[in-house]
Amino acid sequence: MNGEITPFGLNKPGASAYIDLRYQKMNVSGKADNSTLYTNNHFKGKSLVHMNLWNYSNRTLTVKIYKRGSLTAHKTITISANSGVLAPISGLNANDLYYASFSAPSNFSGSFY
Repeated sequence: MNGEITPFGLNKPGASAYIDLRYQKMNVSGKADNSTLYTNNHFKGKSLVHMNLWNYSNRTLTVKIYKRGSLTAHKTITISANSGVLAPISGLNANDLYYASFSAPSNFSGSFY
């Protein structure tokens, strides 16, 4: 799929599903009325990752970054209605797997790189 990821459900990504951000960016997009969405893949490979995301909804979007196996978010990013953000996500271990969740309601697209 060459980095094209569409979050679409309630399940976190499996351990073998990941994108190494040293070699390609991870594109994301999704839309949901009631469900929290998750990236289909983890990302890894960098200690500093940038998230460039646009929120098309008229409601605030909350994005949480989790390390695989952790119940606590590593970082929480809030994006105002009908706006975008370029946010650095620092303090990551390049060898660990991370994923993102997107609060409902949502309508967004962007990338991690």
